[in-house]
Amino acid sequence: MTSSNISEKIDEARIEVMSPKNIGPVTTDMLIESGIYSKQDLENFGAVNIYTLLKSRRYKLTKVAVYAFEGAIQDVHWNKLPVETMQRLNEELATSK
Repeated sequence: MTSSNISEKIDEARIEVMSPKNIGPVTTDMLIESGIYSKQDLENFGAVNIYTLLKSRRYKLTKVAVYAFEGAIQDVHWNKLPVETMQRLNEELATSK
């Protein structure tokens, strides 16, 4: 694979990962560097696992990031997630540590 092919693949991944709500350019770079290239990958990994993975790679994230990942999966802005969903995410985070 040539360097231009690699650049094209990264650009394609960047477009696909940035498509969902709540995912901006900095987060996109974090996700791509961590092997998450698409919305399907977001769904497969799950919000808590993505958050835990990125934290383990020493990325600085607040708890809002886990809500943002879940919002991206559900295609809603993170602050529109139901309270029950946020509570579930908090419980999953507490047990994943």
